[in-house]
Amino acid sequence: MKNKRFMKYISFSLILWVVLLFSCDGMYDNLEKYYGEDVYPAKYDTVIGHIGYQRVEIDLLKAGRIPSGEIKMGKAKKTVIKYDDIVKEIDGLVSWVNITGLDQTKLYRFYIYTLDEYGNESVPQEIALIPFSEDDRQALVVPSPRITLSPSSAVVEWPNGLSSVLLNYISLKYEYTDKDGDVKTGEIEEGENPRFFVSNLASDTSYPVKVTYTVIPIVGDEEILDEVEFEGEITINVPSETGTFIPSEQNILTANGITDFTFGATAGITKLTYPVSASSLQDVFYFGDLEELDLTGGNLFEVETLTYSNVSTTVGGGKIQPFMRNVAPVSDTDALRDLLEAGQIKKNNLYSQLHGTG
Repeated sequence: MKNKRFMKYISFSLILWVVLLFSCDGMYDNLEKYYGEDVYPAKYDTVIGHIGYQRVEIDLLKAGRIPSGEIKMGKAKKTVIKYDDIVKEIDGLVSWVNITGLDQTKLYRFYIYTLDEYGNESVPQEIALIPFSEDDRQALVVPSPRITLSPSSAVVEWPNGLSSVLLNYISLKYEYTDKDGDVKTGEIEEGENPRFFVSNLASDTSYPVKVTYTVIPIVGDEEILDEVEFEGEITINVPSETGTFIPSEQNILTANGITDFTFGATAGITKLTYPVSASSLQDVFYFGDLEELDLTGGNLFEVETLTYSNVSTTVGGGKIQPFMRNVAPVSDTDALRDLLEAGQIKKNNLYSQLHGTG
């Protein structure tokens, strides 16, 4: 009886040993397929690039640009940016990055990923961008200006503006040297018409004017991130005294005794008289020696008469009276403003005509 029990025990032990032997061989089968694989931290959920002047900005979160303290990405702790042979590590998580110093004219390929505390890398976000380069800046051009000339001055203007499909104009600065050797500078600020006045020039002479433009270039259909400055040069070819001009108000000039519309004929004329009803002051620009402008009509012009045919009535006429309001023409007053600001027309003389202040 004991021998039978002993034999059963031996048989059971042998079977159990065989089962355990084969069970141990396969107990780690489910883990072996994971052996050697990395555990990745969370990655950034988007990548959107914007180009600037020698730099780019890249958005990394669909939530937008939010503070680093509000970003929760599991075990991710740091941010790494790789491009070319450069690796930049940021101690923390960010919603966007600004990458500067991209001074080569080429396509840059950026890889941006996170790190956990053990240095494990997330799956990288990848984007390729071409920043606006120095070569691009040097290639910027603007439309040619319209230049109105007299024997001693010039007006430089862009009637249709300076913006184009390649850039949006912001402002400009200009610099030139006048006939006395004095360096003159000026600035047209943002929101003002791109127009400036160059004065105290010698006739039959060329003057270079350096112009510095501030613009925002357009790439594709979008403005870049930054304003950019670039320089250009405009040449002012001042006409000789034999040059002619086409007057805007020929009848007014004729009433002032001017019938020869050459620049030489306008020299030495220091005073002009205009009627209150004049529609343009553009012609005053061509009188390089003009010092006084009478806008009341003086003794040359009477008040304009208006005839109403439906009632057969004439209104107006006669000399201007003290109670009448003296109104300067509203068209082409830029020419008058230029001469006033240049000090060519004395303001006291002008005010005495307009207001009777003497």
